[in-house]
Amino acid sequence: MYLTSDGTKSALRKMAQFNSDLTKLYQNYGLDVMSNTGRRNALLSAVQEEFFAQELRTKYPNAKCDGKTGYPDILIPEINVELECKLTSPTESGAISLQADHESLNHSKDFLYVIANRDFTAFAVFLFQGLTQEDFSANIASSRGKVKMKKSSAFSKAHVLHGSFASRKEKFLAEISHKLSADRIPPGRLRDLKKRLEYWQNADDSISVSFDPV
Repeated sequence: MYLTSDGTKSALRKMAQFNSDLTKLYQNYGLDVMSNTGRRNALLSAVQEEFFAQELRTKYPNAKCDGKTGYPDILIPEINVELECKLTSPTESGAISLQADHESLNHSKDFLYVIANRDFTAFAVFLFQGLTQEDFSANIASSRGKVKMKKSSAFSKAHVLHGSFASRKEKFLAEISHKLSADRIPPGRLRDLKKRLEYWQNADDSISVSFDPV
């Protein structure tokens, strides 16, 4: 794997320090950059690209980031990899939406998703390889041409670089199966467990993400 957990942690530490410095700068002018995570992440998007490119250059000296329209976020010529970088955070309800540019799915690219908690103190980082249009919704989510990831299929192609993720479906099926293995389950309880088992067997999968500090 061309990106490592150690390199990821190094890039995240730099991002966290940059965010701390940026927050102080805004505070000096009576502004609160933390009040809008979307705006804050937009400011840190180019920072993510640069700091991860720096880590990649320790192994691939020709790796570079180029913010120009139509160019990959990071290009690694030595291994012929184009890497798209995404930075997002959960909404106030805790929902996490992972998006991509619809046009970028027409080419072979890897995707690096950095998910920061709302305080920018803990992260989950996933590198996806082999994503196709089938791993995203067919509906364009905004006027900017964004499409939402189908986590149930896409996460089978994810490499964990920091934090973790888990299948909610597998979690609940395991819990229900464990309860069903108990002796002397009351009839009413048994019916309820079987209904829940059938529900989760037929339900679409969803992913829960866990954050780790750096």
